[in-house]
Amino acid sequence: MNSNYFSEQAKKYDFSDFNQPSRKAYILTVDELISKDIAENKTKKHLDIAIGTGKRSIRVKELSGLDYEIVGVEISEEMCKIANSRGLRTYHQDWANDDSHIGEMFDSVTFLYAFGHIANQKNRLKSLKKINSYLNGNCPLYLDLFSLNNKNEWGPYATKDFEENNLEKFGYERGNVFYRKSGFNELAFLHYFELSEIKSLLNDSGFEIQWVKHIGYSKNPGQIVKSEIEGNFLIKAIKIKSVY
Repeated sequence: MNSNYFSEQAKKYDFSDFNQPSRKAYILTVDELISKDIAENKTKKHLDIAIGTGKRSIRVKELSGLDYEIVGVEISEEMCKIANSRGLRTYHQDWANDDSHIGEMFDSVTFLYAFGHIANQKNRLKSLKKINSYLNGNCPLYLDLFSLNNKNEWGPYATKDFEENNLEKFGYERGNVFYRKSGFNELAFLHYFELSEIKSLLNDSGFEIQWVKHIGYSKNPGQIVKSEIEGNFLIKAIKIKSVY
């Protein structure tokens, strides 16, 4: 589902990111926070999962002031082609469902926006364990996630629908949302998280959360807000042990 969704958007993806003021403000804040941290980490080799067209990964590198190598993984073949055309070594791969390993290790990993597109808890844990196998010890993983409890997003409505219609018996998980972007045909899936849920997943995959930022999205976009009731999660987690 999501592969078709992003392939459909490939040529307009960069424009879409910066044509919506709220989305643009959110992305810029996330990128600034990550680039600053990557600079402090002295990253030499970085893995960007769901790299998209590569434009964002290049911008984060420029903001960091470092000259590290970027390797990308992307589920959309069309986006993968664009990223490669920008000089980024990018693999066309369904990260969550492909067990192959490219045989390289990294000093940092980003999985931005797209971690929520992984369809179920089993594959989310599998994906994090796979990331663990690519990271050097004590190195960071950065994730941004939609908060299930953010009153300004779809999460509370999804929770209400889940409970009132007893959707668990049909195989759905609390926090699952299906949507179609305006002007496009393909349907997409996104999972909204509670902090306790992502903490458990990270702990079970050999990571320890170092910090959590809450960032406004549709309301107070790009602003660091007080809690998950007001904004999305940006999480930095450190690999503390190997589990894969």
